[in-house]
Amino acid sequence: MLMGCNIYAPPLPLPPTETPESRTPLRYESVAYGVFLLTDLEFLPNGDLLAAEQDGQLLLIGEHDQHQLIHQFDVSRSGFEDGLLGLALDPEFAQNRTIFTHHIAPDGDGKPRMGQIMRHELVDNRLQNSELILELPAYAEQQWHFGGGLTFGPDGYLYMILGDTNRPDLARDPQTPISAVLRFTKDGEIPADNPFDASLVYAYGVRNGFGLAWHPETQLLYAGDNGDTCDDELNLIEKGADYGWGLHVFDQCPYPDDATKPLKQWTPTISPTDLLFYTADLIPEFQDKLLMCSINNNYIHLIDLSFDGGQVVSDEVLEIDGRNFFCQAALAQGPDGWLYSSTKGEIFRIGRTH
Repeated sequence: MLMGCNIYAPPLPLPPTETPESRTPLRYESVAYGVFLLTDLEFLPNGDLLAAEQDGQLLLIGEHDQHQLIHQFDVSRSGFEDGLLGLALDPEFAQNRTIFTHHIAPDGDGKPRMGQIMRHELVDNRLQNSELILELPAYAEQQWHFGGGLTFGPDGYLYMILGDTNRPDLARDPQTPISAVLRFTKDGEIPADNPFDASLVYAYGVRNGFGLAWHPETQLLYAGDNGDTCDDELNLIEKGADYGWGLHVFDQCPYPDDATKPLKQWTPTISPTDLLFYTADLIPEFQDKLLMCSINNNYIHLIDLSFDGGQVVSDEVLEIDGRNFFCQAALAQGPDGWLYSSTKGEIFRIGRTH
């Protein structure tokens, strides 16, 4: 049994006189093979890496590509976007060993029955004392738009995206959790200061997203939203805001922006997934940028934002040694300062040595 191992090397300090011209080139390394499509990556305080596979396996991946099964979730797999969709470590994990997960539970035929947010304790590399804290809508014929992006905000509450569950006609009602960014407590309760009375909804009118990221200094919240056949979006998520999905015919292209306008749109679509703000010193050129995966082409986008965070200044695709396909759905910053990303079957780390 793998116990207490990690997959990263100790961080190397940057030379005091380093300049952009003197930096060694970025490099990438494969650190794990044979994984299914990963929907989330989370580092534990001791450096162990948790990896959520869409097919329901929660793995601990250690040094020398060792895999240990932490837990097998019973998930529906319609073949598209359901399964195990998210992980979030309690901000006080070092004290309480608590982990939150988001998965789609099956009915008796293995089809989607409901979304479940669960709270667990990680004890001896196993999930124990698991509790269901929140049920979310799903139905047997649904194949798409289950959402994702489970994360803690700086206020200590949990946030996630729930897609429109393939029912855009329900996207306009902020009293339902469908087509919304949700906000709830560690017990699955509705915070008293949510913008809509007795509702989990923090913002609404989103179509389907997989990633949320908080800027480490401004504490602004960003989310990707997947369009139909056009207009994938990057949005600045504001409390109570309407992002327009359901106002028009679902396949109208371009989709009119007569609600809260996106910061950026992509046509042809790229299918944004995970988002991350990089904060370590190892790759200073990534600092202050929003990193975003896109599953259609496996790119990592490096997005420069304006000083106030309200505009996209530039959008570049990360390329190293002629390669630009590094990420389908999950990003994480390692304790070593390396950036970790995943494609189907493989986990990479991106950084530099001196």
